[in-house]
Amino acid sequence: MKLPVSETFYSIQGEGVNVGRPALFIRVYGCNKRCVWCDSSYSYEGGSYSLFSEERVIRMIEQSFVKTVVLTGGEPAIYHDFFSRLIDLAPAAYFMETNGTIWIEDLIEKLDFISISPKLSSSGADFDIGLIKRYVDNVHNGEIKFVIADMQDIEEAIGIINALSNKKNAVSIVFQPAEISGEDYLHQIQMVYQAIMKNQFLNSLKTLRFIPQVHKLCNLK
Repeated sequence: MKLPVSETFYSIQGEGVNVGRPALFIRVYGCNKRCVWCDSSYSYEGGSYSLFSEERVIRMIEQSFVKTVVLTGGEPAIYHDFFSRLIDLAPAAYFMETNGTIWIEDLIEKLDFISISPKLSSSGADFDIGLIKRYVDNVHNGEIKFVIADMQDIEEAIGIINALSNKKNAVSIVFQPAEISGEDYLHQIQMVYQAIMKNQFLNSLKTLRFIPQVHKLCNLK
């Protein structure tokens, strides 16, 4: 089996609780969702990709000067069987970014960190609350990252957090302002910030983090 790869690059992690961490990013081609504000839509339609053999990916990781590998996309969970074998063959710290709609039983215990990003109403996609709960029940180190475009997204995120019940403190909860084409990102940041500050429930969450996309603010890859 070969892996369809949209791009690979070195950068810092610009999102979530691992922001600022240097990493090798492997962006796969292909996704099972179509989010209207996606900032990497070229990774599932209209863009180019290359087919990487297992040996090529292993060699790239072994030759990397950083030892954190971020599996992103697109939706990397589509290729969970490829990555499950890869982790066994090429030691590194493996992080995965997923929309949480594909269960990865063969992989979840092998990952060092999982970022689960349920797709809220503004995305035009949907989420599976049953699978989100299953992820949280099984993740040993991770976050739930909500990309927030409007107040409806915030209400949906609160609903998901409440559905997690006593498990909601098992992972970090990240509110990330959405970058929307044609909109001022600083305005989005302020909107989400103000909404959090005014919400007693969100302020009571021990693991809540408000983290904009740092790489966008700094004009990094």
